[in-house]
This record gives sequence, structure tokens and C-alpha cells, in this order.
Amino acid sequence: MLELRSRIEEVTTRILKLAAARVKLASELGRVKRELGLSVYDPRRELELAKAAVKVADEARVPREFALEVLAVLLSQGRRAQGFTLEEAESPFYSLVRQASTVNNAIRLDIGETCFTPPREALEAAVKSIERGEFRYTPAAGLPDVRARVAELLSERLGVDLKAENVALTPGAKMGVYASMAALAGLGSRVLVFKPSWPAFTEIAARLKAITIEVERRIEEDWSITEVPEADFTIVCSPDNPTGRALSRDELEHIAEKAEEHNAVLLSDETYGWLSFREHSSVLQAGCSKAVYVTSLSKAFGMTGFRAGVVVSSPSMVEKIAKVQSLAVTCVPPFIQRAAAAALETKADEQNKRKLRRLLEVAEAELASAPLRYYRPDGGLYLFPEVMVEEFTGTEFSRRLLHEGKVAVAPGSGFGAEYSRYLRITYSVGEETLKAGLAKLRDALDQYSWSRSNGKQASKVL
Repeated sequence: MLELRSRIEEVTTRILKLAAARVKLASELGRVKRELGLSVYDPRRELELAKAAVKVADEARVPREFALEVLAVLLSQGRRAQGFTLEEAESPFYSLVRQASTVNNAIRLDIGETCFTPPREALEAAVKSIERGEFRYTPAAGLPDVRARVAELLSERLGVDLKAENVALTPGAKMGVYASMAALAGLGSRVLVFKPSWPAFTEIAARLKAITIEVERRIEEDWSITEVPEADFTIVCSPDNPTGRALSRDELEHIAEKAEEHNAVLLSDETYGWLSFREHSSVLQAGCSKAVYVTSLSKAFGMTGFRAGVVVSSPSMVEKIAKVQSLAVTCVPPFIQRAAAAALETKADEQNKRKLRRLLEVAEAELASAPLRYYRPDGGLYLFPEVMVEEFTGTEFSRRLLHEGKVAVAPGSGFGAEYSRYLRITYSVGEETLKAGLAKLRDALDQYSWSRSNGKQASKVL
């Protein structure tokens, strides 16, 4: 036994010395990248390393999960040695939002807020719940009768058969996504994200020290998903944030087939499904055994401040997700749960969808003469245009538009580094606010120009 322990210590020491050598190499690589003006973070290279790790694991007859966990730690330390950490890096999107909150009277076309008000039935349900004394803890997944009613309502709307044990109430969709990923993914898990995407997906994966696999989509292909590489946890969003692209039934079934083939969890964020201008296809209809459906009442029902969301999955997966939620936030307040169920009883989302379609028409009319191209949204709250101006940089333009014009739009690079020529524009605000903001945006784009004299920027946004 002593000999075995000695050999284990020797091997452990050798591993640590090799890891230290790798960190030094990563530090040198970071210096070279900075000199060349390259990004430290290289998801394509990390995907290649993940494939290599799986191959080595198979050859050495050790679990793939173990090899990927080791790789995840090495990648994290390698990024840190290069002066960059995914966990601490601030997305250009969140940076702009933070700046916009400090600008008085800014027109906010950067965040996913709406001009809708909550259904009267939801407000009344919350008040009555409080008056009945429902202000104590509930089970982590929610009140049993609320879960049962939400299951019934979603079954009717989506054409599926759900029971109470398939449902958990969450404080918004973001917590639903986080709790699902924390419960079902983790250190070394390969998380597949289709870019451009909501930045929270990759940031949560980074916090969990998962290995993010990014697949770039292109406007020339109508933002379609053409590649579904092997992963442990696949994330889709439909209609999509930021592009507004909705997945068809065939597309969703293809992705579900790949998830089944890879024994992967398939999480579908369908927060904007209520606001789809075409027939909505849900992951719950796609025949995936490890499907996780996430939605929220924030957008379609005008309830952003309520923090009311829903997760639907198999009973065993819901139990794991609820366990994570219990450790983080305990439960959704009971009166919020009652309000959520009451909102789902209404057709407020249909009324709000009609308003949203009108606002989209207003936005398109206001931007008709602007140098933009975009995919006309299938639903959701956003336009994601590419700016057809030479050497356009969305981050700089957004910053100057905010501080000089008091209009906030989100830079496209916040949704993927490849989309620096794009902007995300929220069109779900009041019509007059929308017209005023887009008029300033249009004028700024018309005046936007660059000069390379002396290598200095000489543009004027407004």
C-alpha cells in the first residue's frame, strides 16, 4: 500500500508540473495574441481540444466526463494566465446597459422591456393571495395546485400532456436557465450555443466551468442552424434573442434527434414563444427524452418585475432543477405563483402580440431609409440589423449614440464577437418613444463616417 501511495504521489506531482508548464505556455500565447490584436478567447480552438480530450479518453479507457473535467480546469487556468476569464469578463451588452442606467432621460431601446401592463386578473390574484395569508415559504418547485394548473394550461396551449410533477415555478426564465444548467451540466460539460445568442447562456456556462461550443449563424442563411455538433447540453431559443428567428417544427426535430443521438440535454428558451407571429413549435413537441422547456411571463404578459417563470421537463429532471433553486432562492413567493397562473388563464399575450406587430411595422417604416439589412423577426421584441456602413463598429457607435444622442441600443458584439457590425434594437416600447429613438438612430447612421487620417477616428455620431 505504501508503494502505491508513493507512486500516486509521484504521478500527481508530475501532472501538476505539466499543468504549471501549460500555464506558462498559455501566458506566452496570450502575449503573442495581444501583439497581433487577437482575442484571447478562442472557442474554436477549445472545441478542438475537447475533441482531442474525448479521443484520448477513449484510447486510455477512462470516462470521457473525467477527461473533459480536467480539460475544463486547464482551459480556465490557461485563460486566466492570458489575463482573461470568462467568469469575470463583462459582455459589451451588459456594459452598455450599465452605462445607459446612468444617463438621465435616455430612450431605452437596449433592454428587453415592454410597454405592456400586467393582466388585471394577475394583479387581483396576487392581492387575494396576500390577503389569504399566502406569504410563507412554499415547496421549491411551487405550490402543488399551482403546478397542476400551470401544467393544464401549458398542455392546452402547446398540445402536450403535462402533469404537476413536470412543472417547476422559477423567479423568471433566467433562473430557470441557470438552475437547469447547474443541475444538469457542470464542470467539463460541453454546452452547445448557437450564436448570436443571449449572453447569459455562455456566461452561466462559464460560471459552471463548462466547455462552451459556439456555432456561428449567418444572416445570409436567415440565421438557420445548419450544424449541430456533439455536446452534453444544447441550448436553443425560439423565437430567438437577438435575431427574432423562430425554429420550424422540422428544424427543432432535427436538433432533438441530434440531442438524442448524443444523449444530450436540450434546453429550449421559449420566453418569446408567446409573441411568435407564426405558429410556434415547442421542444415539448419534438420527442426529446431530455428536453427542458423554459418560459417566462415577463415579456408577453408585461410582468418583468414579478419574476415569474416556468420550467417543464421530466419529473426526475424537474426534481434536480428544483433542488438547485432551493439552494439559491428557496422558492417563488406564493402570491407571485398565483399571479402567474392567473395570467396564463388570460389571453393577454394575444392582445400584446397584436400591439407588438404594429410596433414592428412602425420600426420598419422609421428605418426604411437607413443603411441596414436584417431578418424580419418571426416574433420577439427585437430587430438585429447589420449596419451597411464601411468599417462600422457597433460598440463605439452605441456608446456615442448613448452619450451624445441619449438613445441606448445594444451592440451586436454583446451577442457574439463576430457580430460587431450589428445592433440589437428593442421595438416593444411605446410608439412615440420608439419613433423618437429611431429617428435619432437613423440620423446618427446617416451622419456616421470614418476618417483614417493620422490613424485617428474623426466621426460624428450626431
